[in-house]
Amino acid sequence: YHLLGIDPMEWKAENIFYLLKYMTHVLTYSEDDLKATEIRSQLGLPLYNFWYPHYSRAPHAIYPDFNMPDSLMQALLPDVEEVLVGGPGHNYPQAYIKNNDELSLGSNNWAVQGRKSATGNPFLSNDTHLQLAFPSTWYEVHKSVGGRITRGFSIAGSPFVITGFNDSVAWGMTNATWDLVDFYQLEVNKDATEYKLDGTWEKLEPFEVRIAVKGKPEVVKTYYRSYFGPVDTAAGRYLAVNWIAMQPTNEAMAFDGLERANHIDDAKAALQHFMQPPQNLILADHRGNIGLMTSGLACLHPSPEKGIRQGVKKEQRIGYVPMQNYLNHFNTPRGYVYSANQEHIDHPLSAHISTRYEPAARGKRITELLEARDSLGVAQLRALHMDVVDVEWRLLGKHLLAVAGADTSFFSGWEGQMDTALVAPTLFYNFKINLVQALVRHLGGELRLPPSEQHIFNTMALDDSLPLKAGWLAAQTLAQEAWDSSLLQLNERFGANKQDWVYGKFHQTNIQHLLRLPQLAMPLFASNGSNRTVNVASKLPSTHAASMRTIIELTPQGPNALLMLTGGQSGRFNSANYSDQVLHWLGGTYHAARLERTFRPDLYRTTIRFNR
Repeated sequence: YHLLGIDPMEWKAENIFYLLKYMTHVLTYSEDDLKATEIRSQLGLPLYNFWYPHYSRAPHAIYPDFNMPDSLMQALLPDVEEVLVGGPGHNYPQAYIKNNDELSLGSNNWAVQGRKSATGNPFLSNDTHLQLAFPSTWYEVHKSVGGRITRGFSIAGSPFVITGFNDSVAWGMTNATWDLVDFYQLEVNKDATEYKLDGTWEKLEPFEVRIAVKGKPEVVKTYYRSYFGPVDTAAGRYLAVNWIAMQPTNEAMAFDGLERANHIDDAKAALQHFMQPPQNLILADHRGNIGLMTSGLACLHPSPEKGIRQGVKKEQRIGYVPMQNYLNHFNTPRGYVYSANQEHIDHPLSAHISTRYEPAARGKRITELLEARDSLGVAQLRALHMDVVDVEWRLLGKHLLAVAGADTSFFSGWEGQMDTALVAPTLFYNFKINLVQALVRHLGGELRLPPSEQHIFNTMALDDSLPLKAGWLAAQTLAQEAWDSSLLQLNERFGANKQDWVYGKFHQTNIQHLLRLPQLAMPLFASNGSNRTVNVASKLPSTHAASMRTIIELTPQGPNALLMLTGGQSGRFNSANYSDQVLHWLGGTYHAARLERTFRPDLYRTTIRFNR
């Protein structure tokens, strides 16, 4: 506030809930339905259906044993006839969408039972993938309230430990990545003062939003209220949005319940209050129990099609359904549970929850490493956090090697390790980028919402020919086009000597101050990983990665916890703790975190005075 020259507003209790709504925006809001309507018109239905399918061609489910009778699924889906609108004129160039980079962020969590752990006690781990910044998104908290002690990570403005542990229970989360935003096209009268609903004209109620802009006149926006939600105009149409954030919920009760929990059943009961944004909550307790529960509201459409829907009847507005009691498993026969933002289930219900989950590469690698050992301890779980193998090499390697010619030598013995000292990761990462760009060119237009990379790569692995606007194209021809483009780019960037194209030059991390002041940022540095590795590093340069990490052992005597915060605990740039954990994050170093029974406020109190 001092650097911006702005006086902070008075803190009020409702700011806690504004924080929750803001996080709901970060984790759930997009306008993919607008772009889907636009792209369907551009491509035509057969091509659109192929490249934007309802189901993954090779799902790797979080809940592999999920089963639901058809009768129950039909009971969950509303009995409503949905009408999608479309056709010429549906162009939404300013729609807010998440590109493939933003859809490759996510988080990881897992828990292992005592029979699969090196100590006989359960372990729980979590690493949330968010923007890297100074000050960090998270800060470490040790709370002592009325004899109840909790520790872990929170967000400024929240009174709760969001991911962490108490004496008896540990918890962590990953985003469910569900489709939770619907757009409805309204039928309005000539002067746009009314809209038709169930055959009668209802009032469109205008309201203004005023946005203060420093040094300039305030911006005034006019919106409208309707049965389907707030209304804005786009492409000459009146569109109402029904978004999960408008549902009355109270996640505070869930976090309060987690902090009070004495065993996993208490935690399960607490998570019945968690509705938005839906999360995959991992749990473990000191009695040896582990579990995973996907808590939150789903918008279950009778048709899983994406796009703008007609809104002329009340019954057409689809409500939200709690999914906690359908998506969960505890103390599984395999001895572990985990999630990494991919599909929850390999079942028709999946498409009715979402059609664009995050790629399954991280989930496949986590499964692979957890299955590989019968005895998992701190060393193995730390190695899992730091793992940088991109398993998509197994999907695309045959195509790349077929077009690489003499450059195949760079891939000799390489198995997908995204390591800064190697050239192979540079060639592979850039090849993937160009593969998507080449496909988009063949589909025509820029397609700001391109097909999911996972679908593209799975299709390349499974099919010899690909349907495109001009007809069918051999997958190998597309690979050659992508490889040639990639070499030209890398040659221009790093010079003709391919030995110089090491990943440490290509892939670097950028940690900025929230105000984007370069003097308060960290200089770019080389970093392992990619947007597909467990140790995730998304975008180029990488700005999103593991924002914290936990390894928590639950023993009968109490927790043994190791924590790591990317960045530093202090947001003051003249503090020794401003960026002191960056190297810890880079090298996989954690610090022990105990539950202290006594607390001395004088050791932690800081007074800051600003002088102008």
